[in-house]
Amino acid sequence: IYYQQGEFALATDYAELAFKQDNKLPSNHITAISSYLALGNTNRAEQWVNAAFDNKVTSMELVRLAGILAYQQERFEEAIEALSCYLNHHPSSFDVLGMRARAKARLKRHEELESDLKQLLVLEPHDEWSLEQLFLCYFQTQRWADAQTVMAALNKLAMHYKLTYREQLNEIQKNLSVDIVELD
Repeated sequence: IYYQQGEFALATDYAELAFKQDNKLPSNHITAISSYLALGNTNRAEQWVNAAFDNKVTSMELVRLAGILAYQQERFEEAIEALSCYLNHHPSSFDVLGMRARAKARLKRHEELESDLKQLLVLEPHDEWSLEQLFLCYFQTQRWADAQTVMAALNKLAMHYKLTYREQLNEIQKNLSVDIVELD
């Protein structure tokens, strides 16, 4: 109840007390980790994640929280692994998908990132971050025409992208011109 009311410090106090009575309650671990994450105390959240796994407490929600914690601590490989596991069981969890996409983007995993971005864009077709990352995916994988199409969509949202990615756009134009010359 304290967690649901946003009283995260009180929620952690009671979670600590409950842990002394029974260290295997999944809901207690979930509440404690969620509360510590909300308080920005990733060290305590990590201690609770480790305690859950040490005590063989299992739950898909614990996997999700471990992924969120890893993301917040910039352990992106670990975050991707945990969030992917969660998404295998809950594929329509778009907040988790968005976090996994951001972790993949931070690691510049452009080929893997494309499918996540396309799913996110189904939900929100005008999301600038997703479109910008999709442009970068196509650029990095040398899919010039696709990159140009995404840039056109980005320019409808904000003109600064044309300036921000001027060098990339010049390279795209050069490569598209080469493709046309080769066709002749």
